[in-house]
This record gives sequence, C-alpha cells and structure tokens, in this order.
Amino acid sequence: MPCILLTLTSFSITIVSLEIFLSKISSMSYSLQFYTRNPYKQSYTNTILDGSTITQMTACPTRPGLQLNGFIYNSRGFETPDLSYEKPSNTSRVLLLGDSFAVGVVPYHKHFFRLLESGVHQKYNASPSRYEFINLGIGCIGPAIEKRVLELEGIKYKPDVILLTFYIGNDFTDDEPREDAYTKQINGLLESFRLPAWALESRIISLTTNLAIRLTKGRQLASYEPPEKSNILGVYTGGDQVNHYDPFRPVLSDQEYHDGVRRDIGIYYHSGYNNLFRVQQNILLISELALTQKAKLLVIVIPAEIQINIKLQKEILLQEDGSTETVDIRLPQKTIISFLESNNISYIDMLPIFENNQNPASLYQSNDGHLNIFGEQVVAAAVYPWLLNALK
Repeated sequence: MPCILLTLTSFSITIVSLEIFLSKISSMSYSLQFYTRNPYKQSYTNTILDGSTITQMTACPTRPGLQLNGFIYNSRGFETPDLSYEKPSNTSRVLLLGDSFAVGVVPYHKHFFRLLESGVHQKYNASPSRYEFINLGIGCIGPAIEKRVLELEGIKYKPDVILLTFYIGNDFTDDEPREDAYTKQINGLLESFRLPAWALESRIISLTTNLAIRLTKGRQLASYEPPEKSNILGVYTGGDQVNHYDPFRPVLSDQEYHDGVRRDIGIYYHSGYNNLFRVQQNILLISELALTQKAKLLVIVIPAEIQINIKLQKEILLQEDGSTETVDIRLPQKTIISFLESNNISYIDMLPIFENNQNPASLYQSNDGHLNIFGEQVVAAAVYPWLLNALK
C-alpha cells in the first residue's frame, strides 16, 4: 500500500509540474498557445489580437515566405500580394475569406479568386490598383476563425466586397469546440466520447489532442513547400508545384481518401448538426461586420465531392449503412441556405451548377476533395456576374 501511495503521489506531482511548466512556456509564443489550449474555443480566439499571428495558430500554420501554389506568402502570412491598409482613392477592394478552398491546391493564377481578378481587370481595362483582390484564406479553419480574420485583418483594408467560401464537407464541424466532443478513429470505426469538465482546462490533454489533430492534417501540410531565403514576399514565382501540376493526379490512395470522406458523413444525417448554432452565429457576425464596412457579402457554398460523385456515394454510403434511404445528400445545403435566406445574406449554391456539368467528378482533384483547375473555372464563372454587379 505505501508503494502504491508513493507512486500515485509521484505521478500527481509530475502531472501538476508539467501543467505548470506548459502554462509558463505557452506565453512565449502563439504557436505554443495553440498547442496547449483549445484553438477553437471562443475565449481562445478572442485572445488573438494581431492578424499576422492568426495564420500561425491553426492546424495548417503559415508564415511570411512560405511557398504554396507557386506563390510566396506575404509579410502577414497570407497568399496574397502585400498591400497598404490605406485604400487609395478610386480603388475598389475585393476580400476573400475561407479555409483551404480559399487557398486552393491549384497554381496561384488558376484559383477562382485570381480568375475573377483577371476577368474584372480585362472587363474594365483597368490597372491593378483600380481593383485590388486580397485573399485572406487560411487552411484548416472554419467560420469562427474566419470571423476573427475579418475583425483583425480584413476590415483594415476597407473592402467593398467580401467573398466567403463555405465548404459543405467540413465547415459545419471545423469550429466544433473540442471541449464539446472529441473524435477518434479506432480500427476504421468512428467513436465519439466526451471529456470530464476538469479535463477541459488541462494543457497536457490539449497538447496531446492538438498534436494528434495536426497529424491528421498531414495531407495539407505535406503540400507546403519550405520558404526559400528571399526578401521578396507576396509575389508569384511559379516553381515545381506549378510546373508539375496535374488536375487528375491522385493525391491520396483510395483507402486514405475514403477514410477521410467517412469522417465527414455525419452532415448527411439530421443528427449531425450539434455545432450548427455556432456556425450560424459566426456567419451572422461576419455579415454584420460587412454591413459596418458597407461592404457587399457573398457566401459561396461549395459542395463536397461525395455529393456529386455517384460512384463515391455508393462506395462510402452503402458501406456505412447498407442503404442510402436514411441519407439526405442535400441536407447540408438545405440547412445553410435556409439560414442564409432567413438572414438576407447573398449566396451562390454551387451544387446544382456542378451537377449540370457534363462530368461533375472531373471538377475535383483526384482523391483529394479540393477543386482542380476546372472546378475553379466553374466557380469563377458562377461568381463573376454577381461580382461585376457588386462593383458597380
């Protein structure tokens, strides 16, 4: 008995000491704060006070000089040219918010946002300074952090138009506070479990879960090229990612991709919306911020590949249930669009537009889930008329 008591005492002292140690060192950098706290807890996001540091505090962190899609990230850590916050007279600014669909996996100039930029400049035969396009997209985030990006960084540019991508596949769940539910994968089966209240403030548990979640984001992180030693930031340079880009090259194996899709199928069931209020609240706050700036807001609702890929539906949904009778493949769009319409928020639903394409599955990067260059072209074509009208 004394030995057991001594062991428990030593273990308790070690745990408490580690908690104190993590608490002390976490103040040394935002990255440490990210890993030792809950990054999607509202109280945590409110502690972020600088737009340039928010890019380093997600599961897919970015920094100035990072190279992605042939572009060198700017001095604030975004995939966009450096621009002054001060807006020149006679200049209109278009701002993009979103997750990895705002960043893209295609060459920089082939992304829908840059296609829109090129189209507007050609339409009006305007100089780059007449219409400025600012991309503040960050991978691996949802509406909560997108709202914070707009608060800390976006409104400083005084945008005239704000575009917000809403990806059906994970934007309903990306902001789900990890104090509410943790998800783990055991032998290919998803199991949800809740943590006791005392564990919610544990930096050890936060560190463990955040590291585990980041490891699951390896696909996005692996696509990032290390920064080169260069003083030039916020410019397109091309490079291997552009030269070797193939819109149909599989990114993951079939098994890896299917496992990832299975993790997100809860949104096709009515029981899969525990986080809906938070999602709606943050989009509403983005809309209110746009109004304060007198900026026009458009939400671009991007479908998940499984919604338009019949082959993928059969492979995933039938394996899960043996039947698709209880599945509503359009439920996510019904849910978000009903909310947008009830709050008079403009949107474009890309699902029917994609479905009208001759080969909808060809709009996605193979075994990846993101849009390829052809999908980006379809989005740009759909948004272009609305954008021209908004810029009048």
